[in-house]
Order: sequence, then structure tokens, then C-alpha cells
Amino acid sequence: MLESFLRYLRFLSKSTNQHGVHSPFVYSYLTEGIYNTKRSYKGYQKKRRLLQATIDYFQVKNILGTPEFQIDPNKEKANQFGKEAYIKLHYIKAIETFTKEELRELIKSIDENTILYIDSPNKSKIAIENWKALIKDKRLHVTIDFFIAGILFTRKEQRKEHFTLRV
Repeated sequence: MLESFLRYLRFLSKSTNQHGVHSPFVYSYLTEGIYNTKRSYKGYQKKRRLLQATIDYFQVKNILGTPEFQIDPNKEKANQFGKEAYIKLHYIKAIETFTKEELRELIKSIDENTILYIDSPNKSKIAIENWKALIKDKRLHVTIDFFIAGILFTRKEQRKEHFTLRV
């Protein structure tokens, strides 16, 4: 428990909000998607709110994997933000269960129409090791650590960049 708390304190010391982001793609995602107060997720726990806001903002149509809570598919909210839609979101509940080979296969399965969403990438030493391996991979251009979740994108038009952000 103490180790988890210390990890969170280290995260807070490194993290920023939208003011520390210099990527238009990530800035827009934060301000219009995550921090948008016009959409109501009242009663949602922080993890569920982050996942639902991501699904809504990127207009995700298909979700691979099973979140631990009920989420609303985005079928009727198409083009709500006028943004480019992502076809699928690959939800990974337990990244610590993946071997190095399984991580390589996972990365190969991600394309420009897929968001890789990692639940609790900081919950154990093995999870952190696997999370760092994903961050380092050159095929994943945009990586975001929210502490409670990690989100990865393949965006060939953008240089490789990692963000540590508060929700």
C-alpha cells in the first residue's frame, strides 16, 4: 500500500495538465474530451469517466476487451466533435499478465484506427515494466500516462512523445 502511494506521489510530481501539453492532438483530447465540463458523467468513478470520455471523444465504435464497469457504446454519438473517428479501442485490464512476446504481438495488432487503453499501468512492478516497454516502442507515437490508465496511439504524422497527465 505504501509503495503504491509513493508511486502516486512520484506521478504527481512529474504530471501536468493541458497547460504543459504542446501537441495539438493531445491538447484537444484533454480540453474537449477529458476536461470538458459540458458533458455530464455524474456518478461515474474516475476510471469509468476517463474511459467513457475517451470513447465519446474519439467516437469509438468497437471495444475489444471487457471493462470492469458498464460503458456506453458511441454508436448514436457519431461525429459529435467533428473529429476523426477511431474504429476500435483495445481495452487491456491486466497488462502485468502479458509476456514480452505477447506485448510484441499486441503492438503489431495496433493500427492508426485503434486506441490501446491500459487499465492501471502503475499497479505493480511487472505492470510498470510492461507499460514502459510499450512507451519505448517506436510504433506507438503518442503515449499518455494518467496513472489510473495509459492510452497509446499510432499516429505516423506525429513525432514520438510521452505525456504524464492528471485527470
